[in-house]
Amino acid sequence: MEFNFIHVRSRLNYVIICIAIMIFGISIPVSALGSGTLDTLFHPNDGYTIYQSGNNSTQDHGVEMVVQKTGKIVVAGYTNTSGNKDILVTRFSPDGLPDLYFGKDGKIIVSGPVPKDDYAFGLDSDSNENLVVTGRMNTGNSTEIVVIRFTKDGQPDTSFGREGVLIYKTPFGGTNTGRAVKTLSDGSMIITGETNRSANKDLFILKLKKNGEVDKTFGTGTDKGIVIYDGIKNRDDFGFGLATNSDGSMFVTGGATDNEKGKIVLMKLDKNGNFDGKFGDKGIVLYSGDGKEPDYGNWVVVQKDGKPVVAGVVSNKTGSYDIVLLRYTKEGKLDTTFGKNGTVIYGTPGKYDYAWNVEVEGDGALIVAGTITVDGKEIPALLKFTKDGILDKSFGKDGVASFPKLGVGSLFAVKFTKAGQVLSTGFVKQNGTEKLLLMQVNR
Repeated sequence: MEFNFIHVRSRLNYVIICIAIMIFGISIPVSALGSGTLDTLFHPNDGYTIYQSGNNSTQDHGVEMVVQKTGKIVVAGYTNTSGNKDILVTRFSPDGLPDLYFGKDGKIIVSGPVPKDDYAFGLDSDSNENLVVTGRMNTGNSTEIVVIRFTKDGQPDTSFGREGVLIYKTPFGGTNTGRAVKTLSDGSMIITGETNRSANKDLFILKLKKNGEVDKTFGTGTDKGIVIYDGIKNRDDFGFGLATNSDGSMFVTGGATDNEKGKIVLMKLDKNGNFDGKFGDKGIVLYSGDGKEPDYGNWVVVQKDGKPVVAGVVSNKTGSYDIVLLRYTKEGKLDTTFGKNGTVIYGTPGKYDYAWNVEVEGDGALIVAGTITVDGKEIPALLKFTKDGILDKSFGKDGVASFPKLGVGSLFAVKFTKAGQVLSTGFVKQNGTEKLLLMQVNR
C-alpha cells in the first residue's frame, strides 16, 4: 500500500508581503481593540486569511488546529483538487501568512491508495511538538481510521506506522472514522470516533502507544486497546470530542441513541479505559433537547475546578438546531450554577445555529466556534460566555462576533495564541469555491 504526499506551492503574493515587511519595515495599522473584533495585525490589515491549497481546489476546510511554541499555527482538514477529498495539513506564521518551511512549500496533502475521499478531523501535538492527525482513509475495500504523525516541521515521522501513516482496521468492517485525538505525556494517544459493527455506528475510544501499536492494557472488553460503546443495539452512536485530565482520566462526548431519539452523550473513563462509576450512570450521562431530531455533543473542555463543559447542538420544536452548552458537576449532574439549571441554549426559532468547538479561558470564560444564521445565511461566528454561562456583552455584539462579509461558512475550531488572542479556523464559500478560513480576533 502506498500513500501519496503531494505538495503544492503557496501563493507568491504572501511571500512578497513577508519580505516587504522584513526589509522595508512597512508599518501595519494597529488593530481595533474591541473584544470580538478582527485583529488587523493578523494577515496585515485583514485579521483573517482565506487560503486555497491550489488553483484547482474547489474545497478547502480547516477542521482542527494547534498553536506551536513559536506561535506558528498548524491547521488540519481536507482539500478537493481532483474530484476526491484528500487530507490537508498546512502551517501559518503567527501573523497568518503561509509558512513555506513547513512540509514542502507550506503544506502537505495526503491521499490514500485509491482515488476516494480521505479526511482529517482531529489534530494534536505531543511534548516534542510532533503532530498527530486522525481521520479516515479509503483503502479500496473499506474506509478505516487513519492516524498520521509528522515532525513539528511537517515531515513524515518514519518511526510511526508505515512512512508515518497508521491504518487501524477495526474487526468490524464498514466505515470507521477518527474524530478527535489527544496525546498524553508519554507520547501515547487517545482517539475517539465511530466504527461500524453492523449496519449501525458505535462510539469508540482507542489507545495507541507512542510507536503506533495498540495499547492492549487499555479497556476491559474482548477487543483489547479499544472501548466500544453501543448504547442500544441497532442504533447509531458517535464520538466527536475528547478531553484528558492530569490523572489520565478522560471525557468523551458525541451522540448516543436510546429508545427515544439521538441524544448528547458525555462519558468519563479512567486512564485504563474503565467507565467511572462515580460519574453519572455508570460513567455516562445523556441530554435531550426539545425537538425530535438528534442532538450532538461536538466538543468538551474542562474548567479549572474539574467541571466538564460540552458544546454542541440540540434540535428545537421548529425542526432546526440551537447551540447548547452543558456543564456538569464532578459527579455527572447538571451544574445548576451554570446558565439555567446547567444548560445554556442560544438560537432563534426556525434558524440554524450550530456549535462545533469550545475553548476555555484561564478565568473559566468560554469561547464557542460555529455557525449562526444572519439574514437567512449561515455564517462563521464566535460566541463568548462567562464561566457561569452568561453571554459576555463586551465581546462582539452582545456576546456574538459574526462575520457576514466573509461569506457563507462555519468555524470548526478555536484556540488561544500565546498573547491571548482568539484564533479560529473553518471555511467560507466565495464564488462557488469553499476556501479555508483562519482568523484572529481580539480577546
